[in-house]
Amino acid sequence: KEERDSTLRGVDEEHAADMHLCASLGKELLISNQKNNANLFSQPSIPAYEWIHAKTAKDEDYPIAIRTVAQEPLLNDTCVNILLSAAEDYWEQESCKGGDGTTSRFTYQQPGNAELHVADLALANSTVQSIMTNLLSHQLYPLVRHAFDPILWNHDEAAAAQFCVYDSLLIKYNATEAHGFGTNAKASINNNTPNQGAGQPLHRDLGLVSVNVMLNSRDEFQGGGTFFENQLLALIEDNQFHDD
Repeated sequence: KEERDSTLRGVDEEHAADMHLCASLGKELLISNQKNNANLFSQPSIPAYEWIHAKTAKDEDYPIAIRTVAQEPLLNDTCVNILLSAAEDYWEQESCKGGDGTTSRFTYQQPGNAELHVADLALANSTVQSIMTNLLSHQLYPLVRHAFDPILWNHDEAAAAQFCVYDSLLIKYNATEAHGFGTNAKASINNNTPNQGAGQPLHRDLGLVSVNVMLNSRDEFQGGGTFFENQLLALIEDNQFHDD
């Protein structure tokens, strides 16, 4: 029991350090007003969005997520290119240090994925920090407030609440490598591991609200997307799933 408690304390301490690091991207009420370059950053606004609904076994709709439908992306091409370039530089530098260079500290891993904490980039690159600060203060925090405040809490609680970043990852997927573990199809077969697409397994984030920002245009890939387990709720309630 003593060894178990010591292990749990170590996990909690590392977890708290990671939370502190990611929160450095900017808390909602503490983000300072910056004189942003109009060619680089968007102006403050709430992006247009629509609700995604799931159905119960009684065919009743209930909201589970939102997706933006605005013509302008949350990040313009210049900002995206800066982030991607900084990420590639980071992975290369980490590899030069003798490590893998593509794995984050506490996320799910699949073949072909490359991951990092955006806060790590922001610490080393002031432009990345400015991009993330602008994205949070001008778009994401207002968007989350507008959509989820009525669901999360009453008026007084909403006024007292303060959002911050619990965790922020930049993930690169390699569909070719993930499908059959690259060119080593024989190893995949011998290990009884089926071919799979690039992505994350079904999981639950620990933040109050999760936000996914696509960094590729839709014409650059096929497939993709996000699946929510509650989208199967109607089938589960209707006993259309079995253990076997």
